[in-house]
Amino acid sequence: DHAHATGTRITAYYWHMSQQRLEGRPGLVCKKFNGQPIPSRRKGFWLDITGPYRTYVRDRLRELGAMGADAVYFDFRHLPPRGCWGTALAEEWEARNGAPPPRPEDTNPDYRAFLDFKAQRIEETFIHWREVVKAEHPDVVFIVSTTTIPALTDREMTVLRLIAQGLSN
Repeated sequence: DHAHATGTRITAYYWHMSQQRLEGRPGLVCKKFNGQPIPSRRKGFWLDITGPYRTYVRDRLRELGAMGADAVYFDFRHLPPRGCWGTALAEEWEARNGAPPPRPEDTNPDYRAFLDFKAQRIEETFIHWREVVKAEHPDVVFIVSTTTIPALTDREMTVLRLIAQGLSN
């Protein structure tokens, strides 16, 4: 309130890729193709933001809006770059395609399609969060980083550019 009274806007930094106290819940931790949990860059393990964990993050974002955040900054990548197995993302892929996500082989067109699917689900997750937060706090802005050099050769970047278009609306 004091910051707003002085004309200062508040940007909240939110690390949404890991949450150590939730890592014991089944199906939240992203795993490598071999079943090993994928460590997060900073702490704990990567969590699948496209599954049940997305609800936890959504609720934290609503709280940030209620506390007066004018913007929320999402740093880094949003799911492991090579893929995420053993979670809702993999289950949804299998339900849609009739087979589990393929092993990470860049020359495999099914694996490239899985990476595209992962990027699409990231986009859908951010759009969902934006819609829920803006319904309660219409002026909150999302700032989404990908911590990579934008390139058409990065499968995630080719889809994440659509997030920017969607989030700017």
